[in-house]
Amino acid sequence: MKKNRLQFFLYFLVIVVTIIVSGCFSSSKMYDRSLNRNKNVCKKLCGNVLIYIVFVDCKGNPKFTDSTIQETLIMYKEAAKWAEQEAKKNNVKLSIQINTSIPNVVVEKDFPVKNAVKMPIFEKATIKKINDWTNQVSKKAGENMSNKKENDSLPSIINPINTERLVARLRNQYTTESVALFFETNHSGDNEIKLPLNTIDNNNVECVINSYKNSSVIAYELLSLFGAEKLHYSKFGHSNNYAEFAAKEFPDDLMVNPFRNLNSANIGQFTKYLIGWSSSVDKKYFRLFKN
Repeated sequence: MKKNRLQFFLYFLVIVVTIIVSGCFSSSKMYDRSLNRNKNVCKKLCGNVLIYIVFVDCKGNPKFTDSTIQETLIMYKEAAKWAEQEAKKNNVKLSIQINTSIPNVVVEKDFPVKNAVKMPIFEKATIKKINDWTNQVSKKAGENMSNKKENDSLPSIINPINTERLVARLRNQYTTESVALFFETNHSGDNEIKLPLNTIDNNNVECVINSYKNSSVIAYELLSLFGAEKLHYSKFGHSNNYAEFAAKEFPDDLMVNPFRNLNSANIGQFTKYLIGWSSSVDKKYFRLFKN
């Protein structure tokens, strides 16, 4: 009898340990974020790239003027120049063209979330609201585009939508596969927004919603569209340990701090791998595939 009880206890102990261990592994499952660069519209950051900016006036904020638009475009040009210089250092061919819906139209469309800074961006309902907003804005911008081409190609995205059609037109018009679509809003003060959207799925076109008049933030968001991963602490994402390790290994990487001065920023080894500038990454950085 004692022997049977001992066998049962050992059997039970093995089951418990197995469950605990498997739970630990599932909670720290690694995800190769380089796969992001092969999804959606923006693949690898190389070749000819179009940054297309749609200016959007949202209610309750100062409207865009010719002056503020020009100031914003300067920030985009600085970000593009920095990215091209980094590419050159790494023997990567990269040519970035910047164009915009201006002077044809500044779209007027209120943002669906009142407090943009605190919006729960990981909730499906919120993401749907924002994607619906981008589709409506894209429709308005597309209606005012010049040089439309018939039979425009479609990127391989499920369920064609208005943002997708806008990107398809841009691909044809500018003869490029890589379109980095930015919705530049007039949010200001403590309600500014920087949000790369749909970068890890194929259900909606990836894009950026931005209101920061900061070239380093724009460059950060551009890298994000092409697969780069934020390397800083995030309330709903990366832990302090993750951020501390990344900052130690890549102190000058822009993805560690999107608000740093571009003149002192670079693209570290891990980020190069994610955006397609290198084919492999040191094994010691595998921990960055976890949160």
